[in-house]
Amino acid sequence: MGKEQIKTVLSNIIEKFLSKQIDVDEVQSCLVEEVDPDEIYEIEDNMLVTDCYFALKHLKETGYETSNAEIRYFLECLSGAREYSLEEKNRIILKNAEK
Repeated sequence: MGKEQIKTVLSNIIEKFLSKQIDVDEVQSCLVEEVDPDEIYEIEDNMLVTDCYFALKHLKETGYETSNAEIRYFLECLSGAREYSLEEKNRIILKNAEK
């Protein structure tokens, strides 16, 4: 599976999660069924795909919870509406951690 296909799969999972069509456990199942982790590592120089994959993988892991704001940010970046920035993602994480 190529980078664009993986981005589409991740976008679809996020859209289903945000619209409450699937829950956290189903997000995990979708990742396992639809994305080969080795392919994530093979995509060179694409922090968006890597960060998004791991944010979804650890969606509700204690101490590493991924906020809906962060997930929406990934969706905007995957769709091309925003350019991915590690600094921006970290600002979103810190802003939500303060709440």
